[in-house]
Amino acid sequence: VSWFIEATGDGGGVATLPHGAPGDQYHLLIGTLTETVIFEADFNGGLPAGWLASGFWHEATTACAGSDGCGEGGVMYFGQDATCDYDDIEAVSGTLRSPVINVDGVAGPYQLSFCSHLETENESAYDIAQVELNSEILERTPDGGWQTRVIDIDSISGDTATLSFTFDSVDDFFNTYTGWHIDGVQLVAQGVDCTDPDPCAGDVDGSGFVDTDDLLAVIADWGAAGSPADVNGDGTVGTDDLLAVIAAWGPC
Repeated sequence: VSWFIEATGDGGGVATLPHGAPGDQYHLLIGTLTETVIFEADFNGGLPAGWLASGFWHEATTACAGSDGCGEGGVMYFGQDATCDYDDIEAVSGTLRSPVINVDGVAGPYQLSFCSHLETENESAYDIAQVELNSEILERTPDGGWQTRVIDIDSISGDTATLSFTFDSVDDFFNTYTGWHIDGVQLVAQGVDCTDPDPCAGDVDGSGFVDTDDLLAVIADWGAAGSPADVNGDGTVGTDDLLAVIAAWGPC
């Protein structure tokens, strides 16, 4: 459901919420939000098949960043293990790129999440860490300890997607910071399930109450297939259906 509010003052002026309405509107999902995992990768076994890494990007542990419940085990690291920085005699850059991801037939919107640990000189023109989708910038990732970054993606152009994590120091000064660690990459498609839930699971006879009559209905159809007494929908009336009726006991 899309909606906005418009109010007209005594003098004829019009105000709207949101400000850009009716072009911009609020949106409300009616149904149950669902998520379908399209692609995911961790780096516990090193660089997965199909991934490409250039520059200082390489498989590493969390020795240079520690661990705080997000980055665990193997990670991908833009930096040098021996010094825990990305300092070199010149500017450094590199890209960590996923294999091509098939999104044909998987409707959006989408959501990308990943674990990130980034430490740089934190100046806007230098040490640029970016996440890209099909070469389009999704975000410039901010400095911070281990955190789960979540990026909403309205749509993906075409039937495929490629994720890239790019780092560019721009210059060769102040590069003695830790650099960038990445782990737990996941791309999901978000949808809405509009199937009406059973308003009263266990009400076998449709009386509006779950009671003794429903228990008796389950017992009467014991072992039957395709019966309304198959409360849990497993195909056969049995003990689990009896327990489901007891669990839902009372008015609907």
